[in-house]
Amino acid sequence: MSNQGKITDARRSFHAALLDSPLRADAKGIPSNADKHSRPSVDIAIGIMDKLGEAPVGGRLVGQMAGSQFEAICEQYLNQVFPRLLHLRPGKRETRKLSGKRPAIAQFDQYEHLEALEIAAKSNRELAAVLGGD
Repeated sequence: MSNQGKITDARRSFHAALLDSPLRADAKGIPSNADKHSRPSVDIAIGIMDKLGEAPVGGRLVGQMAGSQFEAICEQYLNQVFPRLLHLRPGKRETRKLSGKRPAIAQFDQYEHLEALEIAAKSNRELAAVLGGD
């Protein structure tokens, strides 16, 4: 099987895994990945579901379970596909869950400033109000 065929198979498996676990639709047909109070969010989520296939009907998963399952499914997909794309972009790829006390995104150099803003906002009520945190 060609690289392209293996990537296509991996993508199909990825979509099936999403539909098998974290993505669901409620009784009204609103996907679990939508903010049900936002029409654009619902429309986008429905568009995604239309591309993936029919979502099982059921309630949202409890707590962070959906997010954790989504992360694991994405990691598995990326680990299958990245090695097949080395001819396009050589180099080492790594997938990992970020953890610790720092905000996850702040662990990346280009977003480090967000942590500094958060710290400044927490210590300055006026700044927090401007940034929308109060």
